[in-house]
Amino acid sequence: MAVYEYTAKDETGNKFSGTYNDINSVAMLREELTKTGFTLVKARRGKDPARKRERIKRSE
Repeated sequence: MAVYEYTAKDETGNKFSGTYNDINSVAMLREELTKTGFTLVKARRGKDPARKRERIKRSE
């Protein structure tokens, strides 16, 4: 599952931004925001903290 950073607006035109975790695609994000009465303006895939890996350094 991915993390998305998005900007949305409500019926009055107020914009806000946030992040949404565990969502598969932008289409699903748009669907979820529409259910709550918001319109998706912009979305991009954010950094997933679970994907970070530490590098193992060999001892000399």
